[in-house]
Amino acid sequence: MGGFAMLGLGVTMLLPLVLVIGLLVVATLPGAGRTGLHKGALIARWIGIAAAAVAICLMIGAGINGTWPGGRLGLGALTAAAPLAGATLLVIAILIGELTLPAPRSTTRYGLLTPRDLRTVSSQLASITAFLGVLALGGYAVFTTLVAAPDTEGRPGRAIAHTGVDGFSGGAYGPFPGQWYTLPVLIGLAVLVASAAGAITVVVRRRPSTDPQDLLLRRRSVTSLLGAVAVGTGLTAQGLSAYGLMGFLRIAQPDYVEQGLGFAGMAASLGVGMAGLVISLLGAVMVCMPALIARTVPGQREPVGAASTGPDDPAAAASPAPSPHGPGPAPSARTAPASQAVMPGHLADGSLADGAAR
Repeated sequence: MGGFAMLGLGVTMLLPLVLVIGLLVVATLPGAGRTGLHKGALIARWIGIAAAAVAICLMIGAGINGTWPGGRLGLGALTAAAPLAGATLLVIAILIGELTLPAPRSTTRYGLLTPRDLRTVSSQLASITAFLGVLALGGYAVFTTLVAAPDTEGRPGRAIAHTGVDGFSGGAYGPFPGQWYTLPVLIGLAVLVASAAGAITVVVRRRPSTDPQDLLLRRRSVTSLLGAVAVGTGLTAQGLSAYGLMGFLRIAQPDYVEQGLGFAGMAASLGVGMAGLVISLLGAVMVCMPALIARTVPGQREPVGAASTGPDDPAAAASPAPSPHGPGPAPSARTAPASQAVMPGHLADGSLADGAAR
């Protein structure tokens, strides 16, 4: 890949990371309570971003010369999976931060009366963004794996072959994102998706916190976890598509039998690369400022113009004051004395209670 192409790839892949740091700085400023993040979540995100950056730099730096770790994983085989490894660390950090919400310290039991289905705990925009990231990366990796060929030393999936129209001349261009690189990527993608799914399950089932908008906090936690998936898949898709584009450009020549494949591959590479950039940028917003994506819980009726309090006010749960994480009071959390369990049933407004005892 040429120097200008490498420079352009580096700049576009740095944009989401720079955006993450910038948004975290804004979220850390005093009075930024409407980001939807409490102190523990912010600290965890800073740690997660730092750990992810270190992991990505180490994997890329160690594998860029092709000597680490050697064998089937050598020649930069793990380099393409570095953003996915970093995103997995970020998922773990976000989960730990979301679990720092304080539990009630009184004898009062807290319970959510709103059913926690997929629509309630997950923003549609966040779900679609993460799904498109996984689909774009997985689909492109499978496509390049199918069209790749062994390199001149017989190593599988490191080149793309081209044959002259005369039937005699031919060769191969590499490195190309075939199975040498895509198998570690697909494994890393599976680990990232499984980690995010497990973290989302923990967030949905965690104990209620003292925040009266506890269900909304869960929704924003899930949004951040999906954002980590979007950032990891988007960055990886950009890297794979850049190298794939260079290979398809080489065979999109009238002298080669594979000219049609070259044009199709160029279109796919450009589409996946641009989609990866947009997905990773949107994922950065989802990680750092989930309140911009998940503003309310579907089905909750909130009055307009209500005041807000600080994001870490421990007295918020004991008073009818509005939540800091969204306008209006929170009908999603109700309380009952410790000696009385709130039984499932229909509330006065017709909504269904899913139980309050924890």
